[in-house]
Amino acid sequence: MSEPNYQEAFEELQQIVTEMEDGQISVDELTGKVSRAAGLIKICKEKLSLAEQDVKEILSSIESQEIMDESTSSKDESEADGNDTEVNDDGEDNEDEDEKEE
Repeated sequence: MSEPNYQEAFEELQQIVTEMEDGQISVDELTGKVSRAAGLIKICKEKLSLAEQDVKEILSSIESQEIMDESTSSKDESEADGNDTEVNDDGEDNEDEDEKEE
């Protein structure tokens, strides 16, 4: 029997829990059911952990791409202006403005 996917494992685990809560499991079956439940919990945890890791990698990739896009966009805008100095509304560059404030 192959390993169940998350949904199958979770549903089977819920069924075992319900049977235990309702007293439907005999003492003779209890050990086997508890052992199976432990295995199902392990499967669910592993699958959730892998999913979490995949989501983090995807989000990290998206953030990296956004940073690269912003960097490229800023560089393109600077090149389009013809210079790398920011200019205030009054036409002076920011470096001169900083010196005046000091």
